[in-house]
Amino acid sequence: MFTLAVLIGGNAVFVRAWSRWGGAAPLNRAELMAVYTCVSVGSSLSGVDRMFVLVPLLGHASWFATPENDWAGLFQQHIPRWLTVSDRSVLSGYYNGLSTLYTGAHLRAWLPVVAWWSVFLVAAHLVMLCLNIVVRRQWIEGERLSYPVIRLPVEITEPRGAFFRSEWMWVGFAVGAVIDIVNG
Repeated sequence: MFTLAVLIGGNAVFVRAWSRWGGAAPLNRAELMAVYTCVSVGSSLSGVDRMFVLVPLLGHASWFATPENDWAGLFQQHIPRWLTVSDRSVLSGYYNGLSTLYTGAHLRAWLPVVAWWSVFLVAAHLVMLCLNIVVRRQWIEGERLSYPVIRLPVEITEPRGAFFRSEWMWVGFAVGAVIDIVNG
């Protein structure tokens, strides 16, 4: 939403300057929605939840396995070696710091694992896309389900700017901003 708001603000500034020479808006509604879609998909693929959770898990079972917790005997034999980094000398640089990824040993250990996880994640996203294609017609045309998450960018990109002229939008924005500021 922030990216979309910045683009709309920049668009408005550019339109005022450009209108003196008779030009049109630099980005039309379809282009703004395309940018919003690309940013949404990109942030879902590389978002905080994905990287902050997945990357530490790649070596977690090997690094924290001790004789006391017996992880090696309990479940490590069930974890495929090609999906985890198990070399403790490589993991030492990751968990203890004072190292770099850009050494031959580190790259040989991490790149195949990252490649296999990338293949899995792309396949999972393709499956979700295909499922959406399968159920789309029934959802949208048969059951007429609305998608509230898309209503906001559609309203924001309204060419006449009615969204930003609404008093209720500014009241809601102010209530949310006050709550966020108080919590901060």
